[in-house]
Amino acid sequence: MKVLRFLAWIAAAGVVLAALTVILAIASNWQDVPPSAEFLRLNRLIRERPRVADRDNAFVYLLGIRAPAGT
Repeated sequence: MKVLRFLAWIAAAGVVLAALTVILAIASNWQDVPPSAEFLRLNRLIRERPRVADRDNAFVYLLGIRAPAGT
């Protein structure tokens, strides 16, 4: 019986914790504001940046570290 009571307390604590998390998420976004002009500008700059060529991209070389020599 004590085990069931303990499990009920744990389940109730989980439900309360989940409810508090949802309430906190709603409260933190209650007075949400639209993105600023600076954010929109930065986001546009990131989206429109030029693609790096493979010969200039060090990540491409890192992909071949475990490749056999000469490949």
